[in-house]
Amino acid sequence: MRSLKYIHPKKYIGVRSSNILPENDIGIKYFSSSTNKNFIKKQRENISNYKYDVLAIFSSREEANNHEIELHKKYNVSISENFYNKTNANSCGFN
Repeated sequence: MRSLKYIHPKKYIGVRSSNILPENDIGIKYFSSSTNKNFIKKQRENISNYKYDVLAIFSSREEANNHEIELHKKYNVSISENFYNKTNANSCGFN
């Protein structure tokens, strides 16, 4: 689980499954699971403007997904102006 912050307080919360350690991947080769191509492009072009934090590491994708669902619900990321996320994760994917 990771969080992404731009210079201003806007964040992105998403799950990442990988065999690569986060410090060797996130913000280097992998920028987020967002479907917003402009957001991804901005990260690649301005890497120093973003801070990537690993919130937790889980032993299964299911545990990570459940934690993402909890955080999305807690912060209601789909409607919050403080998040890049456009939908809340749920047990069926996203709503």
